[in-house]
Amino acid sequence: MEKTCTFLKQAGTYYLATVDGDQPRVRPFGTAHIFENRLYIQTGRNKDVSRQIEVNPKCEICAFHKGTWVRITAQLVDDPRMEAKKSLLDAYPGLRKMYDENDHHTQVLYLKDATAVFYRFNGEPYTPGDDDRLDQGELLHWLNSSVLLQFLDKYDSDEGFRIYCPLPSLIRIPCLQRSESTLCS
Repeated sequence: MEKTCTFLKQAGTYYLATVDGDQPRVRPFGTAHIFENRLYIQTGRNKDVSRQIEVNPKCEICAFHKGTWVRITAQLVDDPRMEAKKSLLDAYPGLRKMYDENDHHTQVLYLKDATAVFYRFNGEPYTPGDDDRLDQGELLHWLNSSVLLQFLDKYDSDEGFRIYCPLPSLIRIPCLQRSESTLCS
């Protein structure tokens, strides 16, 4: 969940979908925090979203950042412990104007049974943990798109290109050579 949390933070705003009876409800959220190896989000207990989660804890989260988006399916579990609230609020001090770990209003929830799938235009879906490295075919697809060129970090003749991939992961592909006008093998 670390990679997913990092991506949500980079996106800044993500969208949380819940269900209200038979009606889907979607709203922007901005908190994403790892506490005790779990991904947490935060809301207020007086909000409709809190009541919807209490009735049906299944949710989806969607975020978009630099040509990549993630869809997360999960169940949200309320964690009433002060330590969990404090950890999240310490990571987002601006929320302390409205929330406090000592009040009953502050609600932090962690994602249970979560699956995060990353998507790119003209690319195959990617699930972190399946394989953090791109294969050569997928890399060449990225090289043919203008998106990847902005992630080129440096070229090293011994190790190949070092590329920061927006998934995010750092990969090294030794089989590529640089020419004056193209990036291909």
